[in-house]
Amino acid sequence: LAALYRYRTMRWLSLASRNPKVLLLLLLLVGVYRWMADFHRGVEMYDAPDFDHDALAESTVSAMLSTSSIHVLLASDDSDLRSAAVAIRSAFDSAAAPERLVFHFLTTPDLAPVVQDLFREHIAFTKVLVHHDLALQERMEDLQSRTLPGNVQRALALDMAPLFVQEVLGAASTGIHRVIYLRTDVVVLGDLGEVYRAEFGGHAIATLSGCARHMQDIINFSAMRETDASPPLAPGDCAPSDGLLVIDLPAWRR
Repeated sequence: LAALYRYRTMRWLSLASRNPKVLLLLLLLVGVYRWMADFHRGVEMYDAPDFDHDALAESTVSAMLSTSSIHVLLASDDSDLRSAAVAIRSAFDSAAAPERLVFHFLTTPDLAPVVQDLFREHIAFTKVLVHHDLALQERMEDLQSRTLPGNVQRALALDMAPLFVQEVLGAASTGIHRVIYLRTDVVVLGDLGEVYRAEFGGHAIATLSGCARHMQDIINFSAMRETDASPPLAPGDCAPSDGLLVIDLPAWRR
């Protein structure tokens, strides 16, 4: 067999030396083989043990919500979960200690079972807790309708999840120090653990700097002036990025 293999190999090399098309085919086959080998090694390297979503008993949830966990909140009422799955997978792959990550996903009551099944099927190696609360969703929609400028296209009501992070997490929030909020269209290329441990001077929220938007783009100042909750901000002030937020819950409660 070894002799036959050597004979066929020499024959192919002989043909390749005389025919450029055969040489091109050989190079293509070698390239495909090396790509498949690298891909296989990559899967072995990054594929973590499956997380047993069916075993979410009370004790399991308590273990997930331990003080060493890094909590990440996402929210969407979109049935297309591809961008959310990319955000979760990129955060997991970029983490120095991915086993510490616990993802909380807020969605609508009707989509919650579908979301749970899809996450179980496609990103079963992660710890994902799916949350839904119709009354809370209606509160978000009401707040959005009263505070968002009329000339701004309506965003998803669940995008206001960071403002209701305690209500989303429920009783578990009392044992959680910080929560990282990610928008579902974000791709994470760094370790969220570094963001989680960052110091931000006792402030309740830390976010990315930049001035792509202004406060008048996200706040209806005319409506806010009619209430006692007028923000100490100017319409032209730079608006914070909502792609990534770090919320310090003790400071937020104060």
